[in-house]
Amino acid sequence: MRFTFSKREAIDFMTEVVNDFNTSQDRYFVELDTSGPDVISAAFVRGNPRT
Repeated sequence: MRFTFSKREAIDFMTEVVNDFNTSQDRYFVELDTSGPDVISAAFVRGNPRT
């Protein structure tokens, strides 16, 4: 699962949360995407919101 997060002042905290989650289990993997909302919007426009 990709978790998109762009609030710069909290990226370190969210990175730790995601790492703790990923370490705690092996069924799911969360990827923290900090590229920002513009990248997401562009992906939807291209018709490929999963990248």
